[in-house]
Amino acid sequence: MTRLLSLALLLCSTARASETEDALNQARHFMKKQWHADAIQELEAALSTPAGRSAFEVHALLAEAYFLQHDALNSKKHAVRALELNTEPSRKAEIRRFLDFLNSNFGVLSIVSPYPGMESAIVIEVAAPILDPRVAQYQKALSQKLASGTVLPTKLAFPAGRFTVNGKPVTVRSNEETSLQLSMKALGATGLSALQVSRVELAMGPAALFATRTNNLRPSFDTQLSISQPFDSWIVGVLFDYSLRSFNVEGEGLVVDPFSYSAGLRVGREFLLGGPLAVRPSVGYRFGFLPGVGLSCQSADAADPFMGPYQCKEPQALGMPPDLKVYAVGRTHFPFSELSIDYRHAGRTTALGLGVKVIGEYAIGKIESESTAVVKATGEEIAYSTQATSYAGASFRMLANVSFAF
Repeated sequence: MTRLLSLALLLCSTARASETEDALNQARHFMKKQWHADAIQELEAALSTPAGRSAFEVHALLAEAYFLQHDALNSKKHAVRALELNTEPSRKAEIRRFLDFLNSNFGVLSIVSPYPGMESAIVIEVAAPILDPRVAQYQKALSQKLASGTVLPTKLAFPAGRFTVNGKPVTVRSNEETSLQLSMKALGATGLSALQVSRVELAMGPAALFATRTNNLRPSFDTQLSISQPFDSWIVGVLFDYSLRSFNVEGEGLVVDPFSYSAGLRVGREFLLGGPLAVRPSVGYRFGFLPGVGLSCQSADAADPFMGPYQCKEPQALGMPPDLKVYAVGRTHFPFSELSIDYRHAGRTTALGLGVKVIGEYAIGKIESESTAVVKATGEEIAYSTQATSYAGASFRMLANVSFAF
């Protein structure tokens, strides 16, 4: 039994060693093709086995591949491990020289943003020449990678020397860690950072509702207060709207009703156009109250038009002239789409944005089938009922917007 167990362990060990050797051979092939990322994937898979974790060649090749992928931090980690595993003098001296090269020419640069999770292009400029061509090539490739967009904070191995990062000077010393705090203004040079923080938005402007049941409504002046919060690449906003709305009342002219407000949610994506100019398409929903929904009413007593209760219908419906007209408050759903264009100026930890919002929405509303109304001239309260409870129409708003990101 003991012999069988030993044989099984030996076969298992041989199989794992064979898997490690296969991964090494595949990785060497990828390295010759300069497919460094594929080589790293093969070697990292080999590290999942005990044979791979204790194989000098796996760590040595990973050190080389990570350096060629411009990741000197991981390169150094595997070079140290390879040095611990190897006992052959010539290979040990080779790894030692590589480690000395990394320690002499690279430090660690930590780039920190005002808020974690912000993504921005990092623009690197060399303030002093880099003499070693290997280091210069590494720096150039890493700078191109960072310029395409980097999530902050980040920590990376960086060539020793003097640089400017988004316009801010920094000196990286070999084998030391340097921290660089980038302000909103520094990140705002690329425009993206001001889009990725919490913000308060105040928007004001005209609005108009186009619906048959509400053709007595005049264009309103709307005010919108919203709080927006980024979640990864999405922007979610909570909003509150108030409309200074008036409508025509037959025989009395214009009436302003304060009972016209709504609340809702908005979800959108933000895109850059040439730096700090941002475009945000969104969709959303709000629910609110709409005063001025007209009804033509007739008394239930045909002999006395001043006696209630009253039966009401749409003003456009054919029939006898109404005894009176009622203007109800409707509960209204507003699904909408929005296009916001903002220009944001970034400060040290805040950003101020100025822009415009264009909003198209569809109003779907309903009034109560039984309610009461107050006669303005006498203050008398009357009861009415109607089957014409629903209304719908398109709405358009254009709002000037001020945003404050913090």
